[in-house]
Amino acid sequence: MQHIAEEWLGNQFHELHSLLQDLHRNPSILTGQVDVSFGRGIAGALGRRIASRLGVPITSGEHALEVSIYSDGGVLHWVRSFNGQSRFHSEFKLVGRYPSGYWVERSGPLTLLLDVRVVSGGWHWVHRSTRLFGIPLPRAILPTTVASKSIDQGLYRFSVEIRAPVLGKLFGYSGTLAPNPST
Repeated sequence: MQHIAEEWLGNQFHELHSLLQDLHRNPSILTGQVDVSFGRGIAGALGRRIASRLGVPITSGEHALEVSIYSDGGVLHWVRSFNGQSRFHSEFKLVGRYPSGYWVERSGPLTLLLDVRVVSGGWHWVHRSTRLFGIPLPRAILPTTVASKSIDQGLYRFSVEIRAPVLGKLFGYSGTLAPNPST
């Protein structure tokens, strides 16, 4: 039986690194250290406010991250826990099929519509639009997400950055994660 990501990507799924294919076929828990960083001035202040609401630490530097990834009923779940304290849960649903389809990420009242591009075996999210409480928000004034996952020396490299027009980087986190041996 195909996993929802495999079915959605079709032949493009085989362009992913084999470890990313496994990540999307099997429930997984990844753990490791990530570097959290913020923009300067107003951008950093706004970034800390958004990060706090998402359960991301509001201090720059190294932080422990655990990500649980699983699917049920056609929905992909990512549950992130920073420093064993906060939880940030996203649900991903599919619309259509690759390449014209997209993913819908929901986290509380926030909804992101995301395209996927497979580049050099890595998975890159491309921010399409944002909705708050179901209302489309103007892209010209809203933060956008730049995120990817790839394989680096057998480890999962994650990178997430939230940027705003004019202000630039609000905050981001990146690092390498390894499979938790207990899963």
